[in-house]
Amino acid sequence: MGTEQATDHKTLIEALVAFQAECPAIPMNASAKIEGRSRSGNDYEYGYAYADLGGIFTIARPIWTKHGLVVTQSVMTDGDHVGAKTIVDHVSGESRESDIFWLPAGDSAQKNGAAATYARRYSLSAFLGLVTEADPDAKGVEGSRSAPSVKKAGPGPSTEAQHGAIHAISERLGYDRAALMKIASEVAERPIESSKDLTKQEASRMIDRLKDHEAALKATE
Repeated sequence: MGTEQATDHKTLIEALVAFQAECPAIPMNASAKIEGRSRSGNDYEYGYAYADLGGIFTIARPIWTKHGLVVTQSVMTDGDHVGAKTIVDHVSGESRESDIFWLPAGDSAQKNGAAATYARRYSLSAFLGLVTEADPDAKGVEGSRSAPSVKKAGPGPSTEAQHGAIHAISERLGYDRAALMKIASEVAERPIESSKDLTKQEASRMIDRLKDHEAALKATE
């Protein structure tokens, strides 16, 4: 993968289009295990795979640099929350920055650091439109999110099993209906009024998004 800078992009948006066209899916190179108890008193446990921040930068940075982009991130605190935002600058002088992605702060520096790292990873991936895929070299991650990949989910309507998973995770997170539908609408990129409005692919992405939120909250406990 070359790093020679391309200087023919006159605007930031042209450079971003070129970057997204060239950047491959980022392999999920790390895994985590989540354990806890739901509000109804039921114990739960699952594992999932993800692309860590170092893995994302290793693959994406040479490509955005090639297209005349510089990506930086800021971490901030506000009372009992930790947040991160991503800033993209272009050699033309144009710049764009993301909204701040906030997470509840932890009760120690270590937990705040974990929340900040997660917020940076989430902000970077969402703002640059990065996608992840199962790492073929990461074998045997039991229960990982790489198993129910989006590619395996068909274009038909979401299933009752998916609806159950969405509402079970949202219950553990304490999300109300409004918060849940806001996330669903962001995932589907269209207005969603019920989880039944989601396709199988969208429901699969929704479950992954909620699991990400749950993992981030666990890191601050």
